Amino acid sequence: MFSEAHLQSRKFVIDPAYSAEPVSRRRWDSKKYYWLYGHCECEAFLLENMIREKNSAKLKVGYTEFRHLPSPQIIFRREFSAGVDFEFRACGSVTVKLNGNIIAEFADEDRILRRVNSANGGEITVMLQCADICTGLPALMPERFWNDWFCSLDGGSSWQEAEKLPALNDGNAPHRRKLNTLMVTAEKLDNGVWDCGCELFGFVRITSATSCRLRAGESMAEVCNENPLDFEQNTGLVKIGNDLFRSEVPLACRYLRVLDTAGEEKVEVEALFHPVQYCGAFAVPGDDELTRIWMHSAYTLRLCMHNFLLDGIKRDRLPWAGDLAVSLLGNAFVFGDGEIVKASLRVLNADRIRRAHINTIVDYTAWFLICHDLYQLYFEDMEFLQSEYPAICETVEELFALTAGDGTIIIREQDWSFIDWVPGEKFTAIQLLYVRAMRAVSALARRMNDDSMNEKAQLYAAKLANTIRETMFDRERKLFTAAPGNRELSRHANLLAAATGFAADGEMSAIGEALCQSEMPPVGTPYMAILEALALQKCGKSDAAIALIRQIWGGMLKLGATTFWEGFDPAEQEPDGHYRFYDRPFGKSLCHAWSCGPLFFLPQLLTGLQPLSDGWKSFRLAPVPGCNVELVVPTPNGNIEISICNGRLFKCTTPPGCRRED
Repeated sequence: MFSEAHLQSRKFVIDPAYSAEPVSRRRWDSKKYYWLYGHCECEAFLLENMIREKNSAKLKVGYTEFRHLPSPQIIFRREFSAGVDFEFRACGSVTVKLNGNIIAEFADEDRILRRVNSANGGEITVMLQCADICTGLPALMPERFWNDWFCSLDGGSSWQEAEKLPALNDGNAPHRRKLNTLMVTAEKLDNGVWDCGCELFGFVRITSATSCRLRAGESMAEVCNENPLDFEQNTGLVKIGNDLFRSEVPLACRYLRVLDTAGEEKVEVEALFHPVQYCGAFAVPGDDELTRIWMHSAYTLRLCMHNFLLDGIKRDRLPWAGDLAVSLLGNAFVFGDGEIVKASLRVLNADRIRRAHINTIVDYTAWFLICHDLYQLYFEDMEFLQSEYPAICETVEELFALTAGDGTIIIREQDWSFIDWVPGEKFTAIQLLYVRAMRAVSALARRMNDDSMNEKAQLYAAKLANTIRETMFDRERKLFTAAPGNRELSRHANLLAAATGFAADGEMSAIGEALCQSEMPPVGTPYMAILEALALQKCGKSDAAIALIRQIWGGMLKLGATTFWEGFDPAEQEPDGHYRFYDRPFGKSLCHAWSCGPLFFLPQLLTGLQPLSDGWKSFRLAPVPGCNVELVVPTPNGNIEISICNGRLFKCTTPPGCRRED
């Protein structure tokens, strides 16, 4: 039985692979199978493959060189009782030792079930090695005994607890996961361009009696471009059968052009999709625009889910911590996929910040810590926090070493202060994010009963907050300036002060009024626009927040968007000017995960829905007067289902272990 929210939103589905079939939200238990890895090895392997794919696609983007690289060799060890048969599957060549003596060796025979006997008992070690780390990764899957394994990546000099990841549905190792496929047939338009009907990511397949060339674009203007300097993707073709050609790499596209054919071709896209269901749903009866915005946001996010939560599908296709802050929350309201959030958090901090900030961006290290706190709040996964906590603490200690005497984070010459794709001073905005980050660290430490880290994080946050108020706050205007000694007001600093809860109650009114005016330069992306909308809501400007959503996201829909873009300027006068970014005519990504913010913001704004404790065990509702909303939100224990009619709660069903607090 589908919920009313699912039924009412279905007419706005844009996803050709849409499925809302109810699925169990239960976690993996001891009856499931697990594969063992070194810490972050699986994620590092997947990331390196994606970087190679990015290079093959000739995408115009760089990525940090400061990242953990997977090892072609690993040793696992565990104590076994006498007479126990140890059965396992493995990826890589295998050498098994019992108490230091070799008892079995197997060539690289992938996933074959093996059995060894521990005789009188003792320590079993399993050494795995892959000849080509680009195509294979050492991994071990015991048939039983998944716990209490340790592993070493340096030949046995140092050991750490092995990482346990659930097997894929077919039993395969997680580093071999693949996206689902769906064949989508394009329609030929009168101008000869093929239209897929919506944004897609996948391999283009062309049936043609003659060799041909391909052009692909997210927009009509891009697909019609013939200047090679302005190509954003590799559109080369390979012949894969009689009269059948396929793109060398997956492409992000809506429109396609086939050149040098007799005109009798057939064009399809072998579209790739992350295997998830639309567990959550949202509809505003009588307001089609807001319902459409939510559904298109969900499709935008789904296309950007490949191994990790990525930023975009045309250009980057890689994980970034700032983007994750928005996509994590969006995911929590529609797909409820905790595994992909965990993989993203692991890989982003695999190298810690010993050599550079996460993604080499100062504010992204702060967002990374905030994301860990948000993940626990929305997904509640203490086992994951326990496994990652040492790495989190190491990262925080590195940050303490980058702190000035007044508590401000030191921004070095090599550090990139991003905040948003706009020029201007960003010092105060950075510092405000670090107050929120240290409050997140404090919350994580309390969950871990780590009094020492909790106290250090609270002291850091308090000192930095005091410095911000003393040197970066204009008491006369009750607004935050761009930097110490600078009277210029910063929209980003003020919206972050409100959105993160830093601003005091007496300051919120002034911030709300200022955000509604044009004195401060505007934000540059939907990434920051959703945080501005959140700030407006918290400042009591809900009508202005909704107007901003309609202006930005509704504005993209009016221009024919099927997924939401990396940037959008409502004042842009030239139609093709909307696609320009990075000083390139088609540099803008038209499917970008940081633009999926309406997924979490619209339900929160209209219903006041907020988790009060981890995993939605308790939550609050505060519907907007006069609103009508149908909503389903996935939680770790099941779905919360809400119906609001004319601002009054008509229905609220909750799963076991979840309660509403008035």
